[in-house]
Amino acid sequence: MTVPASPPTGAALAGRRVLVVGASAGIGRSFAAQAIRAGADVVVAARRLDRLVELTEAAGPCTAMALDVTSPDDLAGLRDALAAGPALDVLLYAVGSAPLVPLADTTVADWEALLRTNVIGFSEVVRTARPHLSRTAVVAALSSEAVDAPKHAVAAYAASKAALEGCIRGWRLEHPGLRFSCIRVGGTSPTEFGQAFDGEVLGRVIGQWISHGLLQEELMPTDDVGAVLLESLGVLLAHPGVSIDDLVLRSPSAVAGAG
Repeated sequence: MTVPASPPTGAALAGRRVLVVGASAGIGRSFAAQAIRAGADVVVAARRLDRLVELTEAAGPCTAMALDVTSPDDLAGLRDALAAGPALDVLLYAVGSAPLVPLADTTVADWEALLRTNVIGFSEVVRTARPHLSRTAVVAALSSEAVDAPKHAVAAYAASKAALEGCIRGWRLEHPGLRFSCIRVGGTSPTEFGQAFDGEVLGRVIGQWISHGLLQEELMPTDDVGAVLLESLGVLLAHPGVSIDDLVLRSPSAVAGAG
C-alpha cells in the first residue's frame, strides 16, 4: 500500500539565515526554493546569476549573488555579503562537477577542475563563512553514493567526492563546536548532473553500468530530496545538542552501495 507523503513544513527554518551554494539547479535549487517558502532568510549563490533571479521570481524574495567558488574575488564578495547580515544558521554546499571520462583519458586539467570545484571550493566557502556562522550552525555538503560504488568513466568524480568527505571530516575534527553533515545522495531527477556527458562515451559505458547493477530502476524526485534535506536540517536546528555526521539518501529501488 502506498502511503502519501506529508508535505514538508520546514517550520524550524522560519526566520533562520540560510546560505545555499549551487542554488541555480538541481537539489540546491529545490532546497533553496523550499527554504524561501518556509520563511527562511536565504542567500543563494551560483555562477549563473540569471538562474538565481528566476528562482527569486518563482519562490519569493531572497539575496542572490553570482559566485564562482574557485574565484578569490567572488569569495571576497561572499564574505562581505555575509558580514552585512545576521549570523548563518545553515550552509548547504550543493556544487558539483562530473565529467564522463575514463581514468585513462582523464587529463590533469580534468582533475584540477574536479578538485577545485568539489573539494577546494567547499573548503574555501567554509573558510569564508566560518566567522559568520551562528553558535549552533549546521554546515552540510552533498556527496555521492558513487564514493563506494563508482561507475565506469565516473571514477574521477567519485574520487573527488571521497576527497570532499575527507575534507568534511577534517573540518569536523578541527572545529568540534560546529556541526558538519555529509549528505550522500543517490540517483536524482531532474538535475543537471550528466547534462554535459559525452554522448559517445555514455553509449560505450552504459552497458557496463547495467551489467554491474549500477543503474537504478527509479530515480528520486529532486523536490523530495530537497524536502528531506529541509526537514532534516530543520530538526538539527531545533536540537542543537545533536549532530548528523553522515546521511545517505537513495531510492528504495536502488541496491545499497550502488550510486
